[in-house]
Amino acid sequence: MYGFTEGCNNKVKDLKRNAYGYRNFNRFLHCIICVFLFFVPQLLKKSMGTP
Repeated sequence: MYGFTEGCNNKVKDLKRNAYGYRNFNRFLHCIICVFLFFVPQLLKKSMGTP
């Protein structure tokens, strides 16, 4: 379980590093939501062993 949390934390840190030019926090928050809508389901599929 720690690996999943660490992976999520690293994704947010990467977004934060790349989001230097965002105009406001809402845009950054929407970017995080969009990434996790794609990232988390794929990660859960890998951990469950389904194709």
